[in-house]
Amino acid sequence: SKSNWKIVSVIGRSGLDIGTFSLPYGTQFYDGELWTTDCSNENISTFSLDGKFLRSFGEYGTRLGQLDTPAAMKILNEKIYVVEERNHRVQVLDLNGNSIDVFGAYKKVKDPFLHTNKLNNPLGIASDGKNLAVVDYGNNRVIGVNPDIGYQTEWVSGNLSDDEVFSWVKPYYAKWSKKGNYYVISNRGA
Repeated sequence: SKSNWKIVSVIGRSGLDIGTFSLPYGTQFYDGELWTTDCSNENISTFSLDGKFLRSFGEYGTRLGQLDTPAAMKILNEKIYVVEERNHRVQVLDLNGNSIDVFGAYKKVKDPFLHTNKLNNPLGIASDGKNLAVVDYGNNRVIGVNPDIGYQTEWVSGNLSDDEVFSWVKPYYAKWSKKGNYYVISNRGA
């Protein structure tokens, strides 16, 4: 059937140079610009809404200010929270790409309610405007943290041995629904 949708502009092109995409993942419109992560180019880039490349920051590495497989991102209170899959962390950057803080480190857990300050291949992040929901893909759980109180764990959604109705199987991406007042999380393996 015919659709009323049509492409009116394209942002970015394929490549390994600054201003191009190899594996774009997380996006957010913020302050009149499109911000996007690139898992392979190891950076975050911004574009004007008419497609013009504006700037990029980040480079491959494990140190603060460096990125390894930046997946989802969320801008909240003028801070960028970027989930790094292979660094097993969430790095907090200012709007110029300078590292401010970091939380998380690698740990494979069996009990989803233990070691909630550790991550295993996190992929998704969302915010209800105050707290962050971090999708801990490798540990089959979602962790709610409060960035204003030292990334304190506020809640955990994880698999319990007596869960018969629902199980996380490789949770992937998260989004906050303002209208519904809840998180929507893709459960890729289920």
